[in-house]
Amino acid sequence: MYKYAPLAIAAVLIVAGAGAAHAGPSWSRSGGGTGPNGGSWSSSGGGSCSGGRCSSSQTVTGPRGYSATRNGSVTCSGGSCTHGATVQGSGGYGYTRSGTATYSGGTVTTSGSAQGAYGRGYTRSGSTTCAGGTCTTGATVQGNYGHGWTRSGTVTRY
Repeated sequence: MYKYAPLAIAAVLIVAGAGAAHAGPSWSRSGGGTGPNGGSWSSSGGGSCSGGRCSSSQTVTGPRGYSATRNGSVTCSGGSCTHGATVQGSGGYGYTRSGTATYSGGTVTTSGSAQGAYGRGYTRSGSTTCAGGTCTTGATVQGNYGHGWTRSGTVTRY
C-alpha cells in the first residue's frame, strides 16, 4: 500500500516548491493534512530569491514516518530558465533532475532529465505554442530501458 509513498511525497515537493517561488524575495511555509486512507503528512520549508535566482528547500513527512527532502533552484535570464533539484527520501532513495525552458516567438521549448537510484532515469523534451486563443503542446519522455511515451494536446479558450 505504501509502495508509491515516495513518489507521492516527491510530487508534493515539486508542486509546493514551484508555488513557493512566487511568494517574494524570501519565504517559509509549513502545512499538513490527512490522506484518503487516514495517513497524515506534514511539510516545512523555505527559500529566497536574489539576482534572477530562486532557491528553496522543503521536507515532507508522510505516513509511517517516510520523508523526503528537496533542495532546488531556478535561474532565469534573457528568456531562458534553468532549474535543478535533488530529492532525497527515506532509506537513501532519491533522484536528481535538471532542465531548461526557453521562450521565443510565442513558443516555449523545454528539455530536462532525471536520474534516480540503480541508474534509472529519463530524458524529456517538448514545446508549447499559443496563437489566437489556442495552445498546442507536445512532449516525448524516454526512459533508460527503452520505455517511453509521447503526449500531445490542444487547449482552446472560449
